[in-house]
Amino acid sequence: MAKAKATGKSKSVKKKQKTAATPKNPAKSFNKFEVEEWTRFIRFALHENPSVLNLDPKGEALDAGFIRILNSLSGDPGAKDRFGEALSLVFESTQPSRDNAEAIYTLLQLISYTTPSAAKSIVRRRVFQEYFSGLQFAVMDLHTLALAVAGEWEVDQELASYITRFNEEPQEFRCRLLSLRLLSRKHPSDAYAFLPKIIPELEPTVRATQLFRELRGITLHLTYAGFLRWYRDREVHLERTPRFDIFHEMLTKKLVPRETINKVTEDKYERLFAYHIHASSLLPEEMKDLHSLRAGSSAEIDGEVRRVLEYAAEKTRATTVDPAGPTESKFLKDSIPKRDIVSNMNGRIGLLASDQSFLVTMLDIELKQARGNYAS
Repeated sequence: MAKAKATGKSKSVKKKQKTAATPKNPAKSFNKFEVEEWTRFIRFALHENPSVLNLDPKGEALDAGFIRILNSLSGDPGAKDRFGEALSLVFESTQPSRDNAEAIYTLLQLISYTTPSAAKSIVRRRVFQEYFSGLQFAVMDLHTLALAVAGEWEVDQELASYITRFNEEPQEFRCRLLSLRLLSRKHPSDAYAFLPKIIPELEPTVRATQLFRELRGITLHLTYAGFLRWYRDREVHLERTPRFDIFHEMLTKKLVPRETINKVTEDKYERLFAYHIHASSLLPEEMKDLHSLRAGSSAEIDGEVRRVLEYAAEKTRATTVDPAGPTESKFLKDSIPKRDIVSNMNGRIGLLASDQSFLVTMLDIELKQARGNYAS
């Protein structure tokens, strides 16, 4: 009998050696895990027995179980660092295969959540090698996910150059949007320069809404200054780009709708961009408000306002309103009578403006206002 008991004890020991630690008080024991123990536990949960993560039976993802464990760690400030180091080791050793697709997906999600410093160079290397190219888990392309995770640390010139090369080939539209988002982290100008790659693919039109969300995030986080200058400098070229009409409609109806002109905002460039986008249909009082933005502004803002004023003057000459007419009829460019419409505090004024710029006209009106009231 003694021999049988000994044999049974030996089998029990061997069984424990084949499994990862599953302590009765997980939080307390996980706090004490060393890197090697974390490495064994992660591999065991990924490849052998996910039940150690105490997942919700309704179908909870593996990364949710790991994150719950991480959030329970306390006491030892190095516990999460040790987990991150182990996570990096497991990720580096995981081979790109369909059988490992869920494990790769889970590891990338956990790296995105914890951003361990040890994983940075490994993830970037896998991206440049296109190590996970062609692999998917559910509907997620794992190479694209790795690219997104690589951008969690920083987007430097090396990664930005790769993103540009990556997009020389046909890609899913969501990959285009991800690339735009990552490039904006390097510099907004890199993101704006990427837009000509996206604009021709804005069909179906639901994609314009998706692009709007990305651009809104970029401009809210930063400023509209760079976007205004980029758009203004390349507008003529952009107008020849396929699907520009969809892009322009997105700008005028979603990103900077007409009400933005009167919006109370700390970013004057947001209003200036709205004035520029809606320049061909500005009302006289809106032109006056645009001119008033110069008051008390810096030299930089003053110069930008003057440029928008000049642009608006040219655009509004194409379609002008004659307030003296019985129905305020619209006249086409070069038709008779040719008028620019402006306003002062007393009302709207129609001025013959043949070769005179709107800016000069506005300054002339200011002088006349100082001499006395008038209105047409």
